[in-house]
Amino acid sequence: MFRFYRLLTIFGVPVHAQGILLPLVLLLAWTIEVEIGDGDADFLTNLGFVVAVLAGPVLLHELGHCFVARRCGVATRRLLLTPVGAFANFDRPVTDPRTVFRIALAGPMVNLALALPLMFLSGQFPGSFLPDLVNVTLFLAVLGLSPGVPRDGSRILRSILSRSMKPLEAALVTCRTGQLVAVAGGVVAFSYSQALLVGVAVCIFFASQIELLVERVRASPAGRLSEMFRRSFSAGSRDGSAQGARPDGFFWSWSFESARRPDAERVEERSEDEVEAPRHADGDRVIDVDADGKVKKIWEQ
Repeated sequence: MFRFYRLLTIFGVPVHAQGILLPLVLLLAWTIEVEIGDGDADFLTNLGFVVAVLAGPVLLHELGHCFVARRCGVATRRLLLTPVGAFANFDRPVTDPRTVFRIALAGPMVNLALALPLMFLSGQFPGSFLPDLVNVTLFLAVLGLSPGVPRDGSRILRSILSRSMKPLEAALVTCRTGQLVAVAGGVVAFSYSQALLVGVAVCIFFASQIELLVERVRASPAGRLSEMFRRSFSAGSRDGSAQGARPDGFFWSWSFESARRPDAERVEERSEDEVEAPRHADGDRVIDVDADGKVKKIWEQ
């Protein structure tokens, strides 16, 4: 039920969906039908609306991230559709602020670009679910641009601050800004009795706090030591033992193998005394020759 199943591949990006997503889609369509509809036709219409939301603003939003990441030299291992949203699983962490800015901004821009033709079509078909689809698309664009973690707006803000601040300072400002926006949005949602939006605000508030704690651990001496050990392990393993060690993150994919250089490209710096020179046997003598072919020592047998 919680496993991921491959649905299709779009321009080289594998799309996987969680097994629990199908019953939840049917349940959501039935809930909408019970609340505002009547009859089988309304259920099918609501089912089409839910599928259109998943295949439209949600999927295209993440594909925007994937295509811009590809232009920046970052490959996408897979795109995950889950009940709590969609996530792009990249092959390596993205740390360059400019690259992070471009990738994060691509998703909301896709939603805004998608909303324009949907507005035109909703005017041509006023009785369909297209007006609601326009509202959802614009809502996802605004939500994506909000600075709350883990929304795209938080990555955009942090990438801008990282150009003039230290990583921990940029993370602190970004997370605190996200928490302030979450509190304000939660108060507004509560005043309008929007329980779902209140839950989203609570999740953003605690996600921002967790993100800040993670950054503080990374900036601590223990975190720096752990990062040094990880890099040393990834670069120093030559027997292939680290090739299978791939702890996949939910948003990023960490790969020890990707940080390793091929043996043919490694440059080993050793002193002249450490180089083992070839030895040649000549009758009853053993001649030790250095790397330049000069005789270093002769042993009499």
